[in-house]
Amino acid sequence: MLSYPSLICYIVVPHPRPYAIPSSLVPYPRAILLFLDKSKRQPLKLKYKVEKKVKEHHRKARKLAKSMPKLFKKKDTLHVPNSCPFKKELVEAMIAHKRAKKEAATLKSEKRKAIDETE
Repeated sequence: MLSYPSLICYIVVPHPRPYAIPSSLVPYPRAILLFLDKSKRQPLKLKYKVEKKVKEHHRKARKLAKSMPKLFKKKDTLHVPNSCPFKKELVEAMIAHKRAKKEAATLKSEKRKAIDETE
């Protein structure tokens, strides 16, 4: 007659459905079965599908950002602390610099248009 050990036996069964395990794999009545998950290796089909979806999502996000710049573009604000002794002069200088930059951009675009028209 077999005597059962007092320790609990662990049987590792790589099977996803516990009800499909034959009783021959359970030699002791007090055994605890540990079920291992399937392999976590990713099929290449799934890997490339995920990459494709991520790429598509990023493309859509960029397209949306281009179509609605007000939602995504940060505003340039002129912040000068009130404690600054020459606040008015600094703000005026910043505004003048901004205007000059804008005028330079318009001149550049006009030159480009003039060159395109002559060709």
